[in-house]
Amino acid sequence: MLKQLKANASFLFISKSDTSAIQQICSELELDFNSIYLTSCEYTEIPQYISIGNASIFFIVTSFSGKAVSPTKQAEVLSLGLPIVANSGLGDTDAILRETKSGVVLKHFTQSEYQRLAEEILQFEKGKEQTREAAKQYFTLESGIEKYDSIYKNL
Repeated sequence: MLKQLKANASFLFISKSDTSAIQQICSELELDFNSIYLTSCEYTEIPQYISIGNASIFFIVTSFSGKAVSPTKQAEVLSLGLPIVANSGLGDTDAILRETKSGVVLKHFTQSEYQRLAEEILQFEKGKEQTREAAKQYFTLESGIEKYDSIYKNL
């Protein structure tokens, strides 16, 4: 959907896993392989790769246990000032993205939802510094200590 709205959009996939499934899906969708970049890197290099983007997309299929996770990549991406496109039902991700207006949330895996998200992310207007504030609000060591402290004090 994003490619339909913005023909020169390109996608970077960073994975240490086999990328043949990504290549297969891109082929089935008839995406131009000149706009698809697949790479592997060390964990320490991930911020450098993420920082060259305009947004980060992660869709994670959730199970019952998935409702209680908070992806590390969320903190990394927001701290680099990039908005996030993510699916709902993934821990507190959708609540954080909505509250801080630091990204867009996919409600259902449907064509109309993909269209809506593509349009929203292309119109995203927050600057990098404003998006970084969302990371500071939720993911700094200090905020983590405060949250844990308040939990233990309220037991």
